[in-house]
Amino acid sequence: GLIIALLMACPMLAENATYGWTKLLAVFFAIAGTGFYLGAVRKKDLGRMVLAFALFSAGTMVHYVAAPYGWFCMLHYMFFVWPRRRRRVLEPALCIAAGAAVMGPWFCWATGAYGWERWQQANATIRYFRRFTVYQNFTRIGHNIINTYIPHPLRLHLGIIDQPSRLGY
Repeated sequence: GLIIALLMACPMLAENATYGWTKLLAVFFAIAGTGFYLGAVRKKDLGRMVLAFALFSAGTMVHYVAAPYGWFCMLHYMFFVWPRRRRRVLEPALCIAAGAAVMGPWFCWATGAYGWERWQQANATIRYFRRFTVYQNFTRIGHNIINTYIPHPLRLHLGIIDQPSRLGY
């Protein structure tokens, strides 16, 4: 319950939940995935774990704002949950298969219909990333991650984008 409450107070979730219906559906999948993930960890339930990652994949298919929640749970699973599980091969394989079953058909169709190059160029983020070096991209990603989870008044201002006010307005 506490983790769900913290997620609900997360600036990224609150911001994205206030926009269009697409992001709301992605938020639903992110919260449902998190709930099933926590239940699977607590009860050591294979079915809930597989469903959690299928929900994260579905949320990412709806809108990319669900992806950080899936990535966070995946990293948590890899470092804290997986080493203590009995089914160390079966469980991750089923989770990957569930995600691939959700996302695979769309990726196959889009690549087949448009070709690999055109499919990549349809995404503005990929076009934008190509303009910068790897270091610049990782630096920007790091700042975005920090600024996504830390409320604006609590952020450390590193001089990158200075604001005239501590509140930033």
